[in-house]
Amino acid sequence: MRRAPQPTAPPSLEAELPPVEPGADLARPGLNRGSKGLCFLLTLFVYVAFVPRFIRYSSPPTGDQGHYLMVAMSILQDHDLDVANNYARRDEDKFYSLAPHPSGFVGMEAPYPLPPHLAPTKARPPGEWHNFHLPGLSVMVIPSWIIGGWFRLWWPATVVFMCLLGALLMLNVFLLAHEVTGRQWIAWAVWLPLAFSNPIMSYSYLIFSELPTALLLVYALRRLAMGWRANGLCRRILIGLCIAWIP
Repeated sequence: MRRAPQPTAPPSLEAELPPVEPGADLARPGLNRGSKGLCFLLTLFVYVAFVPRFIRYSSPPTGDQGHYLMVAMSILQDHDLDVANNYARRDEDKFYSLAPHPSGFVGMEAPYPLPPHLAPTKARPPGEWHNFHLPGLSVMVIPSWIIGGWFRLWWPATVVFMCLLGALLMLNVFLLAHEVTGRQWIAWAVWLPLAFSNPIMSYSYLIFSELPTALLLVYALRRLAMGWRANGLCRRILIGLCIAWIP
C-alpha cells in the first residue's frame, strides 16, 4: 500500500528572507547592475522630462531657494560667504529676468528685489551679510550652476541637478527594499509609487535641503545596517562624509 503524501508545512517568513550576517541588520543579497541602472535612469528620465513644464509654471524659484542660490553665487564670484554685495548687485536677476521663459510661460509671483534672509549675529561687522541657512546645499549646487552658466541656464541646471539627487535617492530606496526582502519585484513595487508621488518627486524640482538629507541618510543607513565588515575603508569614509555633510 502506498502511503498518503504527508502535508508539508508552509515555509516560515524567516526562511524566505535573505540571510543576514552576524553583527548586521540587513542582508547583502546582491543585485545585477542592469536592474540598478534601469531604476536610476528611468527615474531620472521621467524627472528631467517634466523640468520644462515645471519652469513654465513655477518660475522664479521662491521661498528659501533663492537664498541658497545667492550663497552659491557668493562662493563662486567672491570666494566668500558674505552676500551683501550679491544682493547689492541684484545677482538674483540670473534666476529672475535672465531665467528662460518657454512658450506658454505662466510663472508665479515672487518678491523683487529678493529680500535678504540673514543670520542674526553681532559677531561680524554690520557691513557683512551672512545667510541664515548653512552653506552645504549651496556648495552642492555649484557644479550645476557653473555648467548652466555656459548656456545662460543657471537655475534650470540646478533643477536638473536636484532631479539627479532625487533619482539617486530612489535608487537607494529600491536597494533598501531589496535588501530587506530579497525580492526584486517588491523593490520595484516600493519604488514605483514613491518615485512618482509627493513628496519625493515634487521635492526633486526644488532647491531645498530635505532631498539631499534624505539621500545621505538612506545611504548611510543601508551601508551601516549591512555590518561593519561589509564596508571597506573607502565606503566607511563615504559613510562618515554623508553623515557629516547633512546640510
